[in-house]
Amino acid sequence: MHSDTSNEPVGVRLAVPADASLCSSLLLEQMVERIQRVAPETLSQILSNLDRSKMLLSWQEAISQEDGEVVLVATEGQKIVGFAAFLPVVQEENQPSSGNGDDNLAEITVFVVDAKAVGRGHGSRLLQALADHAKEKYSSLQIWIAKDDRNRVRFFQEAGFGPLPVSRELQIGQKRDAENLWATRLAE
Repeated sequence: MHSDTSNEPVGVRLAVPADASLCSSLLLEQMVERIQRVAPETLSQILSNLDRSKMLLSWQEAISQEDGEVVLVATEGQKIVGFAAFLPVVQEENQPSSGNGDDNLAEITVFVVDAKAVGRGHGSRLLQALADHAKEKYSSLQIWIAKDDRNRVRFFQEAGFGPLPVSRELQIGQKRDAENLWATRLAE
């Protein structure tokens, strides 16, 4: 755990389009870490096929559009040290239920804190702000977590999330990375 020796003010705010570049970079770091863990032999190929300009444009649009997606950034001084986003869950007719019996839910699609800033409360502040925004319209929040990501499992478990009886596998190179769906009810 890192100690916060910085005297910089910390906080969480809604993202603005100018934040998209830093958000994309943080997400890319998280993606690289996961690929290295699951299928390191494919890292260079996946990165060479990744269109960073499309990734940047995608986050600029997500931040700018008013379509229900909420994107927040964690800050330390003027520096962005994390970001998170959630979307409303739209249940398809042939899609299995999340298993929590709640049709009014949002899904955390991204939750990233810069590795150099972990342990200074940024993740907790970011998750609290995300929950505060989500509870304005939704009664539950869910997130997919890799089964072997012990740090993320512990963080979300300590924040009141629990596993649901739903799982999926992501294809990364020639390997599959199993994820469980976790959820929490939001206080009214």
